[in-house]
This record gives sequence, C-alpha cells and structure tokens, in this order.
Amino acid sequence: MASRYTHAKQFKRMKKMNNKLKSRLGRVKRDIERQLPNYSVDIQSLFEVALKQAQKLIEQEQHSKNKLYSLHAPEVECISKGKAHKPYEFGVKTSIAVTNKEGFVIGAQSCPGNPYDGHTLLPQLEQIKQFTAVQPEQCFVDRGYRGHEVKDTKVFISGQKRGVTRSIKKALKRRSAIEPEIGHMKNDGRLDRCYLKGAVGDAINVVMVAAGHNLRKILNKLRLLWLKIISGLMGYFIKLKTVLFRLNDVLKKFGQLISSSFRSEDLVARYGGEEFVVLMAHAPIEHALEKAEELRKYIESHLIEGLKITISIGIASADSHAAFETLFNQADSALYNAKNSGRNQTIIYPVNSIAV
Repeated sequence: MASRYTHAKQFKRMKKMNNKLKSRLGRVKRDIERQLPNYSVDIQSLFEVALKQAQKLIEQEQHSKNKLYSLHAPEVECISKGKAHKPYEFGVKTSIAVTNKEGFVIGAQSCPGNPYDGHTLLPQLEQIKQFTAVQPEQCFVDRGYRGHEVKDTKVFISGQKRGVTRSIKKALKRRSAIEPEIGHMKNDGRLDRCYLKGAVGDAINVVMVAAGHNLRKILNKLRLLWLKIISGLMGYFIKLKTVLFRLNDVLKKFGQLISSSFRSEDLVARYGGEEFVVLMAHAPIEHALEKAEELRKYIESHLIEGLKITISIGIASADSHAAFETLFNQADSALYNAKNSGRNQTIIYPVNSIAV
C-alpha cells in the first residue's frame, strides 16, 4: 500500500504505512533474535544475513546512503533518469560503447555503485582496448561525461564547439544513434532484466547481451546479402529464360525458311541444338552449293525475329552405296572448318577443295 500512496502523492499516509511495516518487521526480527540462542550454530548462521538486511531496512531513511531495495538482489540500486515519464529505475548502471558508423558493440560492462558517468569512461576505453587490441583515437559522448579523466583518446562531448571540424560535427550527430541500439538490447537482448545472481551475474549478462546484439546485426546483414543474391539470380534466370524463348523462336523461323528454300523431295531435319541437316537426293554438288549460298546470303541480309544472324555451311557428297555416318561426318568436318575459318561461309568436303 505504501507504493500506491506514493504514486497518488499521499505522503502522510505513505509515511504512516512505512512506520507500521517497520514496526511489524522489528517485532519479527526481535522475536527471531530471542529464539535463535536455543538452536545450533549452523541454524543461527542461516539467519545472519537476513537479520542484517532487516536491521538495515528498519534504520534506512529517505536520504540514507546505500539503501537496500531488494532482499533477493541486494546489489540493486536506484538510478536517477531525470525524465518525466521515468524519474528513476532500479538496477545496475551499464556502460555501452558502439562503433560510430555500423553500431556494433565493442565494449559493455556493468558499473556497480552507481558511479558518475564521467568516471566510467576510462574503464570502458580500457575494456575496448582489451577486446579489440586497438586504442580508440576518438570518442563521442553526451554531456553527462564532462569531467572525465581520459588522456590517451580524444573525447568529443555533445554540444562542443571548440576544435570541432566538419567531419567531427558529422560524427557527433551520429552519437545519438546509440540510443536505439540500447533500446534493441533492452527489448530484444533482455538487457532490462538480468536473471543471473549477484554483481558477477550482472557483468556476465551485459557481455552476453552485447554479443547477442552483434550476432543479430551480422545475421541481418547476411540476410540482406542473401536476398540481394537471390534477387540477382532471379533476374539473371528471367533474362536467360527470355533469351532461350527468343532463340527457340529464331530456330523455328529458320527451320521454316530452310524447308521453303529446298525441293519438296529433300529431307530437312534439326540435328542437336542449333544445327540442321539437309539430304538432297540425285542432286549434283554444284546445285547444293548454289542453294546453300542463296540461303546464306539471304540470312545475312535479313533480320529473323528482329535479330541479325549468320550461318556456316558444310557440304559433302557421296554415291548411293555410301553409309550415312560417313557422309554425315564429312559434312560435319566441313562445317566445323567453316566455323573455325571465320564463320559465315560455305565449305565443301574435302576441306581444301572449295570454299565460298
């Protein structure tokens, strides 16, 4: 009830309730002290800490130093915030240091005893040097750090005018970026609630929260990088798919053009990816060369599906008793010789016989 009276600013009732609670606590404490001598030393030692805490609660007043705010966590302190919505909070003061650009935590430590902010800067810089093996050259802090005793690092305080260049002024504006970082560590990293016991638990909790915060930032950057890679691959595959569809249309159109260029009794077929075979029965090789050149020149001078392409042709001839594999291999040899000789030409097998 005392806290409710305090919240309602009913301070006389609050004081009356506090006195009543202290009276009851004193009665219980004195009763335990009267009965303890009847028990063994081991049992008496179990009550030693609790009785000291009870005596401290009875004696402490509004302006007492080193008050006891929690029985299960005696190290808890009342930290003044100076804000209208939150004048103070209970816990242990924590010092956080982050990089000025990326916001990675490079120093985090608890500060038991609620020291002045300016007195925490030097131990924090020493921890940064211990963690990173690098002595910071510049440090940007708020006005609460006035009166620090740092000499090895140039310290710039928010609102400072002397010795502030344009680049330093820009870096000072980035100082306030630590506030959302602390907010994320409180909400996402559980900096607002420590479940580890004692002052050592507070120190361990701060370092673990800082490490978790850095890991989350790294994972977020990796996630963005992965999305960029995926989007880039998707764009590449979409373009490749478009090119393949267009190439397929070109090959269809080219096949129709070949079929219309030769006799009805000639056999035209697609062989492999982009190669075509034409079998001309009872046709002299001069006639085959004439037809091939007409087709090559027509393709060279016209656009097919909006694309300008060229073709290479290999010709071979044989009598009716020759095997198809032999004839095909001869024409294929002439074709590859046409490609290797500069493309867009017609060659008759054997290679050194005729080239157009």
